[in-house]
Order: sequence, then structure tokens, then C-alpha cells
Amino acid sequence: MPRTIARTNTNDGASDALYNPDRRRLADPPPGDGQGRRPRGLEESKILTASNGQEALERLEEAWVDLILLDLHMPVMDGEAFLIQRQALEHVRDIPVCIVSTESNQQRLDRIKELGANDRLAKPFEPEDLCRLIKKHLGVTT
Repeated sequence: MPRTIARTNTNDGASDALYNPDRRRLADPPPGDGQGRRPRGLEESKILTASNGQEALERLEEAWVDLILLDLHMPVMDGEAFLIQRQALEHVRDIPVCIVSTESNQQRLDRIKELGANDRLAKPFEPEDLCRLIKKHLGVTT
């Protein structure tokens, strides 16, 4: 099934979420990683954007998502605050969240896991690593 990627833009543009295109779609920005490349196996994906954690929560009110890729370092509302707010939203709290961040403080990463993060991908990363993470949490086997 085609998937849509929603990107939460941070200074380095790292956080993404996927949602089911059979539901409402927010936007269709240009595909790929900003360099014209799209992770292999997600060729039919679309990209959605939010500029910070607060905007991401607002967009989650408008669309169903299958996976959230979240940076911890964002303006307005950081990833940790996003996870705390997410717990209060019944329709969002069970969506898997994968952290994509430069964060290396193990105490903070442990706290993030306790708040519901399912996995982590350290920056910098290769596009193939991101694709593997997405496929793992969506159950895609290609």
C-alpha cells in the first residue's frame, strides 16, 4: 500500500511521520530527501510537513498516521514535550514513534523511551538506515 511521509521540519529537517493515504492527506511537497533521492521501497510515499512539535500535534488532529519519526531538538515544542502531550491524545498515543536525533545523553534517551518512543536512529544517518527503520515499524518486507 502506498504510504505518505510527513516531515516535521527542524533546523536540519529530520523528523518524519507516515500516514495512510486512504485517509485525509495534508500536503504533497516534493519527494525525497531534499537531494532528489527517495528511500528504496518507499517510492510511492508522499511527504507532509510541520515546522515544530506543536504544529505536528495539530496536524495529527487532521490525519491518521502510521508512524512518527521525531527529532528531539525542535523549536516551539521539542520532541520530549511532544511525547508528553501525545500521551493525552487517545487517537495518537498508540502510534509508534521513532526518534531521529543527535541526542546522545543516555539519561534523556531513557526518559524518552519511558515516554513512549519505540526506537531511535542517530544522526547523521544514511537514507537506507531511515528506510529500514520505517519498514521495520510498518511491517514492510520488501
